[in-house]
Amino acid sequence: MINNISTAAAKLTAALATVVFALTPLASYAVDQEGKRIGLVLSGGAARGLSHIGVIRALQEQGIEVDAISGTSMGAIIGGMYASGYSVEQMEVIGTSLDWSYGLTDKPPRDDLTFRRKQDDRRHLLRTKLTVVDGGIKIPAGVIDGQNLDLVLQNIFYHTNDVDNFDQLKIPYRAVATNLETGEAVIMGSGSLNTAIRASMSIPGVLAPVVRDGTLLADGGMADNLPVDVVRGMQVDRVIAVNIGTPLNKAKDINNLFAVSNQVSTFLTIKNAQEQIATLTNTDILLQPDLGDIGSFDFSRAEETIQLGYDAVMAQADALKSFAKNGPLTFAEVATSHAPNISSISFENKSYMHVDALRLFIKQPINAPFDKSLLEHNINTLYGLDYFSSVGYRLLDDGEGGKRLHILINGEKRHTGFMRFGFNTSDDFRGDNYYNLAFAYNKTGISNYGAEWFTHVQLGNDINIRTEFYAPLDYESPFYVLPLLEYTARDISLYDDDLKNEVLLVRDKRTSAGFFTGYQFSNYTDISVGLVRSTGNLNVEVGLPNIEHFNYDLGYVETRFKLDSEDNVYFPTSGSRLDLSARKFDQTLGSDEDYYEADILLSRAFNFGAHTFLTRARAARSDGLNSVPSSRFYLGGLGQLSGMPENSIITQNNNLLSLQYIQQLNKPLLMFDTRYYLIGSIEYGRAWNNQASDLPFNSGDIYAGSIGAAMDSPIGPIVLAYGYNSADRQSVYFAIGRSI
Repeated sequence: MINNISTAAAKLTAALATVVFALTPLASYAVDQEGKRIGLVLSGGAARGLSHIGVIRALQEQGIEVDAISGTSMGAIIGGMYASGYSVEQMEVIGTSLDWSYGLTDKPPRDDLTFRRKQDDRRHLLRTKLTVVDGGIKIPAGVIDGQNLDLVLQNIFYHTNDVDNFDQLKIPYRAVATNLETGEAVIMGSGSLNTAIRASMSIPGVLAPVVRDGTLLADGGMADNLPVDVVRGMQVDRVIAVNIGTPLNKAKDINNLFAVSNQVSTFLTIKNAQEQIATLTNTDILLQPDLGDIGSFDFSRAEETIQLGYDAVMAQADALKSFAKNGPLTFAEVATSHAPNISSISFENKSYMHVDALRLFIKQPINAPFDKSLLEHNINTLYGLDYFSSVGYRLLDDGEGGKRLHILINGEKRHTGFMRFGFNTSDDFRGDNYYNLAFAYNKTGISNYGAEWFTHVQLGNDINIRTEFYAPLDYESPFYVLPLLEYTARDISLYDDDLKNEVLLVRDKRTSAGFFTGYQFSNYTDISVGLVRSTGNLNVEVGLPNIEHFNYDLGYVETRFKLDSEDNVYFPTSGSRLDLSARKFDQTLGSDEDYYEADILLSRAFNFGAHTFLTRARAARSDGLNSVPSSRFYLGGLGQLSGMPENSIITQNNNLLSLQYIQQLNKPLLMFDTRYYLIGSIEYGRAWNNQASDLPFNSGDIYAGSIGAAMDSPIGPIVLAYGYNSADRQSVYFAIGRSI
């Protein structure tokens, strides 16, 4: 009878816990068969730490319930999930399905970027940005700042946002970090749970340290990787310590800066872990799963790692019997499917942008269920502006049963800017080399609603100096204005009809001023209209010796429509791109002649696993008798009639069709995120001038192809390729910062 009552009570308790997740201390603590309180210690070890999930599953099956948890680094995140109420099943789902490649990079998905930030990638500049603050260059504190990791942890632990004391969790808990100023261990038992765990995971040189309560914190493994002493301080009598650590590398594998840094860090963690192991008594137990060759970043082997943790416990089942209660344990799960109601939205704004402008990015409806996925997209868009050091959130009780969504904006100083670089070159085997070196500076913080000043300088065969001021009209309007100034100087080759012989080489120097106003419908589309006035000079360098130079003037109204949903500007696997523009040249605007121009580019990516096919179509038309060298329509270069030098075919009209192939050859290394590709293309094109133009020309049908190798590195794409076409022209292309 007593057993039946106990069983019914247990079922009733479990049912109630499933509906309401209690964040208060337990009224009484579980004890082992000898009436002793049990502490669980989980060590750091990056991806190897996923074995802790298997350990916890096996402990539960053995009827072992713990009263306190301490953890370091990955042990901190697994321990935090367990302590905050996640079931083993939920932890396994998170551990095996979480996109660690997203969490251990900073750049938001391109889909979430504003349209203007997407266009930054089209400028053919390196991905790496140097931050400029107060006139000086800021060196980053880590390879990644940890924005995406912060967001991942917040999403996991958002149900604990109202918990300030970790003793209030389902299981009392402590996380360990290292004070970067003193080298001492910092024990965290209060404050924000996800921030404490983020600090504990901050691998020096890889993840930027965390400032918490005025202290600069990094990975706890350097000071206390197996925090036995910490859990003993939580009044436990017996300890289960799980040491997964990280093995030392062999000399042949210590071959770069990161490997050396990792080896030194591993020395420290092994030493302090051994010191903690020495404190274990004969009433404690040490578990050391044999993880074989599983490395620190082998998150793709999560299922295998979890199983090895489980096996390590089951191998010592007899030794663990004295820790067990009667029968396997079950726990209520965190109610992740229940979304709290959001009653209001508030901001903690430490940036130059006005809070009214920030509010426009947060689309969460008021008096509606919390939409975590939508908020993640919104935060990615905000962070992707490059105006802030971090963007996060908390869910706080509103006192009436709902939640207040509190957005945390951390910005650098008001006058902030970013520098980027780029380089590309080609050789056509005829002694003609083509190269460009580019530099860009984007100054933000000019206004509190997002105005910025962008300047681009390119030197080489094509000189380009451009400066533009982008200014949204107000907080709520998607309208913007964009005045610009630009100077270009470039060599232009004009060929005979078979593209074999150069009949004319001119140097085109042009100065332009323009004013555009535009409307951004969404992160994907932009429409703009503007007035441009240009003056140019053509200096003849080869051919037509009786003509040294002549001048031209252009004045026109331009309308542009752009759509961009590609997931990667260099090696897309999904999405489309559409660029459509039309220009009306008019003598009343200062143009030498009246005529029209229009051009269109359309591309679409189709992905089949590691294989992507990119279809592209381009067309350009002009109805005027404008001087051919002053035209803006170019072909030539990799993927644009490969084999020809970059932008070497300039005409009033052209067509281009291409099918490009991109094969990804490897899986990237998380935060280093380097992908290697085999690339190739087949192309068809034609370029011609109007019959009545000053330089009649018709290339006829041209077929081309290319093959090469590429890598999408942390700094940007690097490409080496060879191209050949039916006009018997060939070139080798090498580019840093741009691709096919």
